[in-house]
Amino acid sequence: MKINFKYHFFLLIFSFFSVQADVFDVTRFDDPVPDGCLVSDCSLREAVIAANLTPSDDTIVLDTGSYDLMLSPDAMNDAETGDLDITAGTITIQGNGYWLTVIDAQYLDRVFEIVEANLILERLELIDGLVIDGQGGGILGTGGGLTLNQVKMSGHFSNTFGGAIQGFSGIDPFQLSINSSVISRNGSGSQRGAIGCIQCVVNISDSLIEFNFAESYIIDLYGSSGGIYNSTINNNYPEQNLLSVNGGNTPQLSFDVINSTFSENINETDSVLFAIFGVGSSLIQGNTFINNHSHDFGNIFLQNAVIADNIFGEKMGVVLGNVNSAGFNILSDIPNGPFTIAETDIVINDTAVLNISELQNNGGIGKTHALGAGSLARNFKTSNCDFSDQKGVSRNNPRCDVGAFQSGFCSVEASIIPDGDLNGVSNTIVIDNTLDLLNLELYIDIEHTNIGQLELELSHVESGTNTTLVNQPASGACSGDDMKLIISELDADAPVLETDCQSFKAYPQLSSKFKPVNGSLNAFIGEMLTGTWELKVIDHQTGSTGVLNQWCLYPDLEFVDLIYMNGFD
Repeated sequence: MKINFKYHFFLLIFSFFSVQADVFDVTRFDDPVPDGCLVSDCSLREAVIAANLTPSDDTIVLDTGSYDLMLSPDAMNDAETGDLDITAGTITIQGNGYWLTVIDAQYLDRVFEIVEANLILERLELIDGLVIDGQGGGILGTGGGLTLNQVKMSGHFSNTFGGAIQGFSGIDPFQLSINSSVISRNGSGSQRGAIGCIQCVVNISDSLIEFNFAESYIIDLYGSSGGIYNSTINNNYPEQNLLSVNGGNTPQLSFDVINSTFSENINETDSVLFAIFGVGSSLIQGNTFINNHSHDFGNIFLQNAVIADNIFGEKMGVVLGNVNSAGFNILSDIPNGPFTIAETDIVINDTAVLNISELQNNGGIGKTHALGAGSLARNFKTSNCDFSDQKGVSRNNPRCDVGAFQSGFCSVEASIIPDGDLNGVSNTIVIDNTLDLLNLELYIDIEHTNIGQLELELSHVESGTNTTLVNQPASGACSGDDMKLIISELDADAPVLETDCQSFKAYPQLSSKFKPVNGSLNAFIGEMLTGTWELKVIDHQTGSTGVLNQWCLYPDLEFVDLIYMNGFD
């Protein structure tokens, strides 16, 4: 049999390209009546319509600027008017940073509606969505999923449910993933001022949820599983209930809250702020609950949960049942209900012994409460310190702090970075602690208009040991603004900053860890922490400005005395 090789080769090539993802570059910021996405003439709306029609997953690329949605909605879910409907496959929309790329709904409708499809948003901001008679002021999803990576959502309102986001299950549970993002200043005239999700899998990590309002619930998750990790939920104003996770008495569901801060939230009625119940299991570990207010009912309501390594700086409230302490919790009272204090827990009468600072930026995307000198929570845990804190900093094994914040040593004053001066600027931290170093991590916060020009060197003056942390990322090609990052060698999977910067060029990379470029923090292991530590920042080229806002050392120390702080062995 004779085979037509040319024909089969053509079919092979055609089938290969037919499944490749399409990329749509948006070329205009306005919102005309859609008439097709052309290479030289494509609006955001036209790109979404085109992406919905392809059989493959697609990427839509946005530029720096504001994309204003101006077409009032009709009754159709076709993205032709009103919100942008995502109806097929997986569509990824990428911006240049949530401080640079904005999608503005102009209070005409919500921004996106997802129908049995998947939407991934990266490095952009969504503002001013409004829904009076429906749900999901910013985004509504029914089936499929939503992922936010470095996204800010603000100014959204629904008169019913879900000020910023409302999700529902479809054929399968709705998948909601919020990473390194901000949900701020959204509201609902009824319930779920920030996030509502019914029968969902919800994972919130390294994110900030603040200044949202509703009659009841800021976050309401029913019949849902997942967790909240390394995040801050603060200054929200529900009339009832801040966070409610109701598993619907479904044993296979679990919901965890790990390394997060709940602070300065206020409700106006005698109802709990924080409730997790009806799930099969829940782990509440490494969190700080402080300065919240819910009248006299108590702030925390748990069922089928294990609590460990937390600071509960306020009234616990009621425990329904099957709540166990794994130890090392600091409690302001003993909860009502079936609950047994562990030997390593402690109940305090006055939160002053915690010496907790006000809520502020201590690294990472969310604010945290730092632990002051002499805080009872410092070095409170004496074993199994094998987890990171909210900022991503490793705990000081074998002793570590409890709550969401692991203490470190931070600079006091900012330093201006001289433009194009190879002498650079040095900023110092002086430490009086004679313990030996087991490991060392750094947090660095720099505002600069071109981080590709910067070199960073760390020195321990007394020992003369020094190493290069960052050296002109991507050989100067990475022209993004600002650094807010952790330099560490404890995470084997962490990239070198230069490699990651060359790939993405979008900063700040909040809460991320990076390895030093060609030096090694291991050079300092075995030295005493005491003395003067110096961070030098050099700007290798002219034409840019910047400031070293703050830097911190987070050491693992060789503890000799392992006596428990409050007298337990």
